[in-house]
Amino acid sequence: MRRSMECIRTTVIGGSPLLQAGMIAALEQDARIKLIDRLQDAQDAITHARQQACDVLILNADIPHLEAGPIMKGLADAVAMTKVLIFTANESYAEIVETFRLGVHGYGIHTALWPEDVCSAIVAVADRGMWLCPQTARRLLDAAFRWASVGPPRWGTDVPLSQRESEVLSLAAAGAREDDIADTLCLSRNTVKTYLRRIREKLQTDTRAAAVSLALERGLLPARWPDEPPNAVLASNCS
Repeated sequence: MRRSMECIRTTVIGGSPLLQAGMIAALEQDARIKLIDRLQDAQDAITHARQQACDVLILNADIPHLEAGPIMKGLADAVAMTKVLIFTANESYAEIVETFRLGVHGYGIHTALWPEDVCSAIVAVADRGMWLCPQTARRLLDAAFRWASVGPPRWGTDVPLSQRESEVLSLAAAGAREDDIADTLCLSRNTVKTYLRRIREKLQTDTRAAAVSLALERGLLPARWPDEPPNAVLASNCS
């Protein structure tokens, strides 16, 4: 726990320039918080956190468990414990659980927060090591009640994906780009784009990130990345 008179050294990572600007404006109103930097690339977060002795890293993420995973691994052996606080629009309970499994310290959903909530989250994470926004807590409680009454959801057959579509989406969930997916599965890039479009249509989502999150929530994909990439997909029928 930090000493009470110290400012909480904070770095904001990722998100659109507009999102960052709004968040930084909120932080500058709180004397308890000292913004030491803003970064666009999460890959720079580990080196930065160690060099700047950062207390709380704020990561704005679309698919938190993918983006936070490398950061948590990189900070694991750091002498000073830097807390990682996630802000996202992703409210899939599967994504929330998988993100906390990595060891992150806080999770907030943008659409349910006011500027002062961001400051409260930073203070809570720095002082107590854990924070959930009310919307995150509700999502987890709803899932717990549902599982307790009817068991884990078995949605895999509601929106059937072909084997190839599952392979493409598994690689996309692991962070692979279209070119990487094409090389791995011995497909053209245009074919990969077609598969991704069909997947979005089946899942009724507008973006790849939303398709991945929904597929994780519905049990169409195992929520085990980034530690366990879908190796079975990598051994496909290329010859």
